[in-house]
Formats: sequence, C-alpha cells, structure tokens
Amino acid sequence: MAVTATVKAQTAPLLTLREAVEIALKNNYNIVLAKNNKAIAQNNVTIGNAGFLPQVTGSFSQNNSRQRIEQTRSDGTVNSIPSAKNSSLSYGPALNWTIFDGFAMFANYDQLKQLNELSAVSTHDTVLSTTGDVILTYYDLINQYEQLKAQLGVMEISRTQLRYANDKFSVGTVSKLDVLNAQVSLNTDTAQYLKLQQQFKASKIRLNQLMVRDLQTDFTVADTIVVDNNMRLGDVISAAQTQNPTIISAQINKRIADINLKQVQATRYPTVGVGAGYTGAITKPPQVLPGTGCTRVKLWVNGIYQHFRRV
Repeated sequence: MAVTATVKAQTAPLLTLREAVEIALKNNYNIVLAKNNKAIAQNNVTIGNAGFLPQVTGSFSQNNSRQRIEQTRSDGTVNSIPSAKNSSLSYGPALNWTIFDGFAMFANYDQLKQLNELSAVSTHDTVLSTTGDVILTYYDLINQYEQLKAQLGVMEISRTQLRYANDKFSVGTVSKLDVLNAQVSLNTDTAQYLKLQQQFKASKIRLNQLMVRDLQTDFTVADTIVVDNNMRLGDVISAAQTQNPTIISAQINKRIADINLKQVQATRYPTVGVGAGYTGAITKPPQVLPGTGCTRVKLWVNGIYQHFRRV
C-alpha cells in the first residue's frame, strides 16, 4: 500500500507554488466578484449620480370607461345611450434642476469617490487573502508529504521488528507476547499513515477548491519550502502600517463618516431649483348630443398657463 501511494505521487504532474497562485487569481470566484464590485463602484463616480445634473421625466396615462346615459329633452322625448364611451389621455415631459442644496451634491460626489477607493482596497484585500490561503495550503501539503515519507520509514522499522520478533519466537528466545506487541506497533503506525494520507488528500481538495478546478485533480508539490532570510521585522511593521488593507479601509471609513456629517448639515440649508414642463390632455366625454366632443391642451413653464380648444 505504501509503495502504491509513492508511485502515484511520483507520476502525478508537478504543481509549483507560482502556478497555483496564478490559477487561483484567474479563477477564484471571490476575486471575480470583488473585481465586478470594483467596476460598479468606479462607474458610479459621476456628477449625475451626485446630483449635479438636471432630471428629466415623462408621464403618460390613458383612461377609458363606458356608461349608460338617459337624457330627457324639453319636449319630453328620452335620448338613451346604453354604452357611452368616455376616454381621457394625458402626457408630458418635466425637467427639474437643483441649483443649490446646501453643498450636498459636492459631499455626494466625494462619497462616491471614497466608496470607489474603498472597493479597490477591498478587492486588493480579497486578492491578498486568497493568495495567502493558497500559499498556506501549498506549504501545508509539503509538510504533510514529508510526514508521509517519514511515516513510511516508521512502518518499515515496525515491519522489521515484527519479523525479528517472529524469528526469535520461532527459536524460542522470546514469548508470544513480544510478537503481539510488535504487531500492535505495526498496526498503530499503519493507522497513523492512513490518517496522514487522508489529511493529505483533504488538503489537495482544499487547494483545488481555491484554484476553482476539478476537486479530484491529482498533482504533486515541491519538496522544499523557500524562506526569505532577508526579511526584517521593522520593515514588515512599517509596510503593514502603510499597506495593510484593514488599516486603509478604516481610514477610508473615517473619511466617509465625515462626509456623512456634511450631508446631514446640508439639510439645514434651503434648496433652490428650477423646473419646466409641458402637460397635454385630450378628453372625449360621452356623445350625449351631436358635436359635444372637446380637446383640451394645458401648457406650463415655471407657473400656470392654460389654453383650452374645443372641436
């Protein structure tokens, strides 16, 4: 069983740490989602979303109904309309432009820029976290593989001890208890090897999951962990204070909180805006008598002005 496991490890393709990181950065879903969120935040940084530009809206509505009408004329005759149709149509565009809102639009624009920066930092944090998980899992595989090889040596020693115990028992120099103890030691070492083997397979599945590929894809890892001996604690602390995404995110959130205060203070000022619009309406009442239909058109710009036309 041990020889078979060693042969499989030697025939599987080698996966280097660089290749594992590159595959994860390309396929990992968390990174893809973070990049999409970053693109959305970047597209939101516009003066239109901040409230600088005017708003143009349009409306259109139509109502139809049917009524039963009976009209008694002065001569006593009755005019009956069993299904009189009544319809109305209204439409028109409108433009509203806020000129002053207590500088809230400037605060909104600053907030959009800070949110875009925060999204970029969050994306960077996701990339670093994913890369760190890949590196830790890869180095853990190296450690587990070395433990497997060491355990194979322990099992070989236990087999040798069991063979010696059997040989001694056959010539009568030891008792059966010594043979059984040697057998128990071999069984314990074998169980430990199987446990390590399962952990090794689970770590492989974990690394395949981080790289977003088939979980059963087999591969081998390098047998050496590269250590950078040039790293200094002072440099690491200095870099963490200026480049750590958590610290940078906290700084950006503080600026966003200051901007929120400006937005609240802006509500204390009056709002000044201009508007213009056009409204048209066409009404067709029931034709009780011939020629009683009418059309009405209303026009307004910064005030009220109405014009009616009958047809």
